[in-house]
Amino acid sequence: MKHLLSNCGELAKKVYIDRHDNMLRCFFFPMLLQLGLLEKLPNWCAYENVKPFYENGKYEAYWDVPEYSGRDNEEDEFVPRPDGKIVMIEEKKIYLVEMTVPWIENRDIKYEFKRTKYKDIQSNLKLEFPQYEIDQITLVMDVFGGYSQHLNDNIKKIIVDKKDIQSIIRNMQKSVIRSEANLVRVFKLKTM
Repeated sequence: MKHLLSNCGELAKKVYIDRHDNMLRCFFFPMLLQLGLLEKLPNWCAYENVKPFYENGKYEAYWDVPEYSGRDNEEDEFVPRPDGKIVMIEEKKIYLVEMTVPWIENRDIKYEFKRTKYKDIQSNLKLEFPQYEIDQITLVMDVFGGYSQHLNDNIKKIIVDKKDIQSIIRNMQKSVIRSEANLVRVFKLKTM
């Protein structure tokens, strides 16, 4: 079970990517709506595509766009790609967004890894935008929808209303569970 739900890069690679992106949309779309970058919130289970860039003069949001880390030896295929970036122009804040769906026992380890994964990019952004506060929103929910206080705290960096935060977390849980059901279906079909 552990291998199938979180470690099988060969059998389930596309399903893992879909699970990741669907769960991230549960945070990203409400965030875009709150920042005035969307007019209407899509349903949590809609497979609506996220554009790579949104902006309205006050805020900018990027989805899966490469970021320069400041290293001289970066090659195009190895350029780091945080899941997202939010630029709050008036507040002078930039948030990198990173998300993962690990196995239950790996939740804390993955949180620490993801939280520090883009330190080089954060340092480079501080050099490029010295007047901005640079931070990261790290979203970690395990394969069964479990999460820690870190998830709440990280969502709260952008979404302040408690009901909205709980709605986002519930939708993330629904998304993960639905993806796991799909993963089991795919596995059954491939082994028959």
